Amino acid sequence: VEGWQAVTDAVHDAGGRIFLQLWHVGRISHSLYHDGEKPVAPSPIPAEGEVITPELEMTSFETPRALETEEVPEVVEQYRRGAENAQRAGFDGVEIHGANGYLIDQFLRSGTNDRADRYGGSLDNRLRFLREVMAAVTDVWTSDRVGVRLSPLAPIHGIYDDTPEATFRGAAATANDHDLAYVHLVEPDAPKPPVAGDGDAADVFGAIREAFDGALVANGNYDTDTATDAIERGYADLVAFGRAFLANPDLPRRLKEGLPINVPDEDTFYNGDEHGYTDYPTWEELQNGVAIDTLDSLADLEARERERTGIDSLSVGHTEVHGYYIEVTDANRDRVPDDYRRRQTLKNSERYVTPGLQEREESILGATARADAREYELFVDVRERVAAETERIQ
Repeated sequence: VEGWQAVTDAVHDAGGRIFLQLWHVGRISHSLYHDGEKPVAPSPIPAEGEVITPELEMTSFETPRALETEEVPEVVEQYRRGAENAQRAGFDGVEIHGANGYLIDQFLRSGTNDRADRYGGSLDNRLRFLREVMAAVTDVWTSDRVGVRLSPLAPIHGIYDDTPEATFRGAAATANDHDLAYVHLVEPDAPKPPVAGDGDAADVFGAIREAFDGALVANGNYDTDTATDAIERGYADLVAFGRAFLANPDLPRRLKEGLPINVPDEDTFYNGDEHGYTDYPTWEELQNGVAIDTLDSLADLEARERERTGIDSLSVGHTEVHGYYIEVTDANRDRVPDDYRRRQTLKNSERYVTPGLQEREESILGATARADAREYELFVDVRERVAAETERIQ
């Protein structure tokens, strides 16, 4: 809680507001995280796909253990404690995470809930866990500080429902019964505008809109134009941004002023450290800290480093956000020179920068250095300049 207090203080000092998502992932876990105990779920139905282990490796999901009827209220109390801790930590509200195939979603959907007790079977029973969680959380927070996140058509890890329109109309009505502030709706990650025509998506999202009187927050691959359109035509009251906010700490300004957007480096997602999460540049940092004057051939740099290190598989690359790097496979990690500085760990390789990439007068790339307490970070100019310069050197 004390650690989160530092975060909420920083957000408030910057004039922001921050809600905490209350999670329980249910079957989207592994016994490696639970001292050998299987993860719990409404029913012993395994998720499809793989899960990341504490060692950042991938392994198949296990068959979860079905919660006993008398255990379910204990899990509800975990949500209550989370809500209480969020208040202590200084958050401005909480969002109940009922999406993405996590525990609440597993109770809601017929494809993951085949229980025969009061938490399974009929739609009313499958909604019971969500109702109890909402009641517990709104007992801690006033309802205008509580929202819920739903993902009715997201087939994440094989989750499905036989009657999504009825199920999520019921979930939205439950949120309405508890007078929640908003429903945060995760849409299919498809080109926008969303659910504009006929079909299942329009029926499901239309049902949610009809059943809930509060604010509807749309989420899923929006940009400035499509977000504005969704609000102007009354489809949504607000639009949420996820990946774009991850890569752009000053996203509101960029959207307002029509500035170029940093592109998220998906290779850094879920890799276990801060890279790709806290090191994207603001627009001001791009203007003041980075300028590309000249770029010699990347192939020349690659050839030079291969000759210097004797690592024939070494490669040189760049991302539009993080700049240039030298990548070495794990098999050659012990041959890396002392002057290489690690900047990113991937599944089967490491990425490095060198003094030659860090100092303008030494770098054949002509990039400027930007240092901090952790390590040197290179940032390239805006996307248009990067694309133009890269095309010139290839």
